[in-house]
Amino acid sequence: MITIGEIDSLDYIPDYVKTISTACDMLMTNESFETFLRYVLHVGLFMNKGKVAGKAVGFDICSMQKLSETKSIDDTVTLLEFLVHEIRKSDSSCLSFVCDFHDTLLHTQRCLLQPATDEFNAIKKKLTELQVQIDADTCQIKDQCFEFIQNGKCQIEIISEKLETQQRKSQEVADHFSIENINVDELFKCCREMCENIDKIQKKVANTNNNFKRGGFRATMPCLRRKSTPTNIGQTAKDNRLQEILAKQKRRCDSIS
Repeated sequence: MITIGEIDSLDYIPDYVKTISTACDMLMTNESFETFLRYVLHVGLFMNKGKVAGKAVGFDICSMQKLSETKSIDDTVTLLEFLVHEIRKSDSSCLSFVCDFHDTLLHTQRCLLQPATDEFNAIKKKLTELQVQIDADTCQIKDQCFEFIQNGKCQIEIISEKLETQQRKSQEVADHFSIENINVDELFKCCREMCENIDKIQKKVANTNNNFKRGGFRATMPCLRRKSTPTNIGQTAKDNRLQEILAKQKRRCDSIS
């Protein structure tokens, strides 16, 4: 059996879909996010030079957590920290997406598409089964349940259209980022965690710089921040090459704009 309350409980789905659709558009149209992804790609190509991955034209956007897992030789700095430090020096505007994404990605944490779709499909199935049972029964029961069935079908159709529209939007995101078997819930989670990590790094850098200016502490990444240091103590050839890549990418972006 199915109750009116079960059908009415699906009323939250259109609002969920609206939030999810907004987040999808945001990921595809934000220019600073696109620039950041280009930096990540160029650094990835350098680190995989000589391998098959070194000739890639893109990467799985959901694999960006590896930026926080890849660390320097002395295990003190992650690749994401290094990127943020270098980008802040040369093109800090390309990190503005962290602030742009904050509220919307926070909302998507509560608006999960897959569980909502599963609940909708379960209730839709129950309504369909009820209609089949009623159609096979007496005319009296049909008359008694006619209005309930019609109202339920109307609500189901409205929500079904919303979900189908979101499926097309999800596929648009998949095509835009070349993602196979997209799960927007996982995509939003990945982007949300990355933005949180970048925000923490930026706050840490800002706090360190304030302490450094007051003369109380030394900068946390002196070898990456001081290009004028003659000996570049602790800085590897790979670090130098990464800085060159970021600088070239910045000049290329400036020339295009």
